[in-house]
This record gives sequence, structure tokens and C-alpha cells, in this order.
Amino acid sequence: MTASVHPLLSAAALVCLLAACGKKEEPQPADLACADPAVLQNIQNTLQQSVREQAQTFARNDVRQFVDADKVIAAAAQMTFSLDNPQQDNSSTRPFCQAALNITLPADSLKTAHTNAPLIYGDKPLDKVIAERILGSGLNYNGSGTFAQTLKYTPARAEDGTFSVTYADNGLAAAANALSGALLPYGIKSLLLVDGKAVSLEDALKMAKSGGKIEIVEEPASEPQAASAAADNAAPAPEVLTPPLRNEEAAKPAVSDDEIDRAKDDHRAADSEINALWRNLEPTVQQGLQDEQREWINRKTANCRRAAAQADSPEQAEYLRLQCDTRQTRERIRYLRGYSDSE
Repeated sequence: MTASVHPLLSAAALVCLLAACGKKEEPQPADLACADPAVLQNIQNTLQQSVREQAQTFARNDVRQFVDADKVIAAAAQMTFSLDNPQQDNSSTRPFCQAALNITLPADSLKTAHTNAPLIYGDKPLDKVIAERILGSGLNYNGSGTFAQTLKYTPARAEDGTFSVTYADNGLAAAANALSGALLPYGIKSLLLVDGKAVSLEDALKMAKSGGKIEIVEEPASEPQAASAAADNAAPAPEVLTPPLRNEEAAKPAVSDDEIDRAKDDHRAADSEINALWRNLEPTVQQGLQDEQREWINRKTANCRRAAAQADSPEQAEYLRLQCDTRQTRERIRYLRGYSDSE
């Protein structure tokens, strides 16, 4: 009797074992590429692009024109990044990665930024500016140029090979704002226009420290943008100009030959005036302004090209381009006169 029951019990035990006695194992979450080098590259690109955008925005909006955005961008390109101990966390509904992010500013750039800070932040020390920007963010600053935070992110690689990273709680926003605030003073130009006079950076700092009249203009920091949107975000807003209205009627697409001729005359006059003004500047002043002048020309050309794109006809496009160019040249003439009259 016992011999006939034993095989049945063994079979039942085998079935129970294979079926796990009716229990189903939960599927394991897929492994995320937490340590993929592309993650660190994405972080670097995102933060450097954000600093670029904020520096360009500040430079465009600062009527004093104290900051050379290209200098800030160059300093941001020298920042070093590390992503330490990346691990996958499966404790929530959706798995994610977390790692210790460290960002270090170039020492020489940080030293210069501390020196120049009064020209942007007034009496507020640079370390205090940084502390305000990281307040409540989970980002830490060691006071010597290194920022650290625990970053949560989810990497993904599409079938076509493209790699993307999603950051939890906009985790890079505080870092971008702090980096921008720290590097802006580094971009101060060597020759400044203060109260209509050309002043060296050293003299401007002396004026600021002795209570001299230095207008402080600090723009609010912006959120970091995706690197793919860089070109659109960095471009200045188009200047939209229209021909003058006649007898309070709505503007018409067509522009008369007389209007175009007057626009050409105004443009030639402004162009001749700025060229003569530039030639009469002291060579040292010209050298100090050369890069800035080249940047202004490129910006004016792009701005007026977009203005012309608003036209409904080739004639109106030419009119809008000339009008835009003349207006911006006149503004530049007023600015350069401050250097011409500085002696």
C-alpha cells in the first residue's frame, strides 16, 4: 500500500514545485543604463547650454553692456563634471537612477568672478549670491568652486540609437542658476562705459568699492533649457518694424519708391557717421571694443534679417531691413560717443 502511494505523493510534490504552489513571481524591472557615459555628457551639455543662454540674455538686457557673454561661455566650457556611484532604485513604481553629481568651476575664472562681483551684485558677496540661488534645492556648495547634489534621473535609448535623460524634479535647475550666477562676473569687459565715460575695469572696481555711482543690474536666472533648443533660445527676439501710417489708415504691404529712397539715404548717413566715429577712437579703445563691435554687427545683421522676413513684398522687406539697420546703428553711435568723449 505504501509503495503505491509514494509515487503519487512524489508527482504532487513535483507539480507543486514546478507551479511554485500557485504563486507567481513578480517580473524584475529592466536594468537602466545608470552608468552610461552618455548620461554625464547629457548633464554637461544641458548645464553649459543653460549658462550660455543666461549669459547671452543678461548681456542683451544689460543697458550698461558690462558683460561679454562669450567670456562666460568660455569659462563654462572649462567646468569639470563627475557622476559618482550611479545606482538603480527599484523601490518605487517606476525604477530610476541616482548618483552623486559634482561640478567644479575653473579656479582662475572663479577668482576673477569674486573680484568683479561688485560690478554686478553691488555689496553682496559672490558666495551669498550662490547661497541664495541654491537655497532649498538640495544642491551644496563648498565655497571653493565645487557644487554637489544627489541627482535622480531616468536614461533611455531609443531603437534608432538616440539617447535621452529625464531628470526628476527638474534636478538641474538649481545647478544651472548657481553656475550662471557664479560665472557672470567673470565676463566683465576690460573697458567699460560708466556715466558716459570710458573706464578701465580696475578703475570701475575702485569706484564701486569706494561708493562710486555704479548702476547694478542683476537679471533673474532662467530655467535650463534642452540642448536641442539652443539656437532658438539664444537668438534675440526679432525686431518688427512697419512703414509709417498715412492719414491714420492701416499700413499697406506696398512701400513707395520715395520711402525706400529716404530709408537708403538715412542708412548711408548713419553708416558714414559710425564709421567716422570709429576711426576717431583712440587705438587702445578700438582694441578694447573690437570683439564687442564684431558681435554687435553680427547681431544687428541677424536681427534686421528677421525684421525683413515680416514683409509681404520684396520692396517692404528692403524698407524694413534698412529701417532696422539705421535704428540700431543710431543706437550704437550714441553708445560709442561715450568712448569718444572720454578724454
